[in-house]
Amino acid sequence: MRARCGAAVTGLPSDSVAVPLGLELVERTWLEERAGLLPKVLVDAIDDGVRAVLGL
Repeated sequence: MRARCGAAVTGLPSDSVAVPLGLELVERTWLEERAGLLPKVLVDAIDDGVRAVLGL
């Protein structure tokens, strides 16, 4: 499962792809600034992928 995240929609500097595999915890202190914003449809697609990986 992959979710395409276009730069024009997300505000990221380039088109990206979210791949919900190899999930890891990340320290909040590592997140210095917001890189962009995902619309609900992309968040839902990523959520579906995470659920599939976890077998939920």
